[in-house]
Amino acid sequence: MPANLCYAILSQNSIMLRDNKTGISDEKLRARRAEFLDRKEKLPADLDALFQTKEKTVPWKADNEWHDLTLAFEGDEMRLSIDGKLVVAHRSEGFAHPSKRWLSFSAANTVWLADVKIWKIK
Repeated sequence: MPANLCYAILSQNSIMLRDNKTGISDEKLRARRAEFLDRKEKLPADLDALFQTKEKTVPWKADNEWHDLTLAFEGDEMRLSIDGKLVVAHRSEGFAHPSKRWLSFSAANTVWLADVKIWKIK
């Protein structure tokens, strides 16, 4: 089953960068996590701590203005900037995966997207 590798999640009050490749989409970690979820039990401290290293969330307040958003990958780092200002950066080994072929947008509320551009910088 192909795994979604990483996410940049924008919500009304925060932005999260998440590495699923080496987090919840990792086959062994997914199976271990499922045992606890199936029993509706809290994850063990070591597993919970590992998953917490796979994401970073920062506060951000959505508004009704147009903004330029840039999402950049360099090695094991993902960076998200808005209007040229770095908002959040996170390092995790799953971000270094060489193939990033799937881009999707998702939002809990209505959003407008315009002039989407994608570059691969060598």
